[in-house]
Amino acid sequence: MYTLNGRYGTYNVIIAERSYGNNRLALEILDSEDGIPVMVATVNIPEVPLNEGEIIIKDYSENEGVLDFLQQNGLVGEVLREVQSGFVTCPIVKYLGLTK
Repeated sequence: MYTLNGRYGTYNVIIAERSYGNNRLALEILDSEDGIPVMVATVNIPEVPLNEGEIIIKDYSENEGVLDFLQQNGLVGEVLREVQSGFVTCPIVKYLGLTK
């Protein structure tokens, strides 16, 4: 279990590994008490090539700060590169796996 200080409050959360339709990894952050989704920490941009183990983080809008949260909890590594998606820039990181 993790503590997420999000834009709209503090949550005790768990991380669920999911898959997008193209089999890329999606990280969903769920409330630990009732399992209700708090946010999806990743974004799927199919046209962006990724190396094995890499994910694209949604660190804008309601997800602002999720990259720091994931890094502080040892779930992802440093930003390897960034990709432009519309009006935002999304960091690409190596997923290190669940630790708790």
